[in-house]
Amino acid sequence: MQRSSVFSTLVRRPLSGRWGAVWLVVLLVGLAGIVAYGPGLKRRALWAAINACEVAERWTGSAWPCLFVSQTPGGRDIVVLNAPLEPGHVLVVPSERIDGIESPELAGRSGSDYLAAAWRLREQATAHIAGKPGWADFGLAINGPWNRTQKQLHIHVECLTREAAQAFAALRGIPAGPWVALEGYRRTFARRWASDDLSGLDFRRDLYDAVPLPPDIDAGRINLGAAGIVGPSGQNEFVLLYTTGRTLERFLDPDCGLVRARAAG
Repeated sequence: MQRSSVFSTLVRRPLSGRWGAVWLVVLLVGLAGIVAYGPGLKRRALWAAINACEVAERWTGSAWPCLFVSQTPGGRDIVVLNAPLEPGHVLVVPSERIDGIESPELAGRSGSDYLAAAWRLREQATAHIAGKPGWADFGLAINGPWNRTQKQLHIHVECLTREAAQAFAALRGIPAGPWVALEGYRRTFARRWASDDLSGLDFRRDLYDAVPLPPDIDAGRINLGAAGIVGPSGQNEFVLLYTTGRTLERFLDPDCGLVRARAAG
């Protein structure tokens, strides 16, 4: 599938050597100017950034200032980067133009493919600290239209807060399938996904369209997520999450306090 890209012409005609490096610097400086001084363009800043990183990777072999360019398990292109000044806050962004969780491009297994890719990259969130993270230390969050700041799908990958990890661990014995209210968190629900592979999830059927949305709540308020748990027999599983209130990022901790505390003994 051919992707639209503001840099597609440049990619087809790459510069080389000294002038390529100079032009790359100009490109990135211009991007910084857009982010800082173009309020009307800020919601598209992430899309511009990942295109710049793809160009940098093609020209120089390095995706800086992003971490790297990669692919999902299903072969879809993604760009992986840290949120500004937060090495423990990883963003996984499709290279394809996709607005968000409501986009038709995520129907079926394609949306789940991006989730599976984000989960496989979870240890990028702890690459900067000592300690060995566990399956149940991480969570994913995707903000819906009411909460997101960027007009491009991006998956937040971080460690869980201690409180969130405890709340999700308490769900290990619930039946797989039904949504249950998450105790202590208003308008937030979870369901146990009895598998260690998010690729088997149908994004629409099992997650986005499965949300039992009250008739008085706009679908734009839906936020989605997932977190690792250890199942009743010690197996790796997930809880799927949705809220129509605050963003699920409240469950995430870019400082990775759980892993740090474990490493400190």
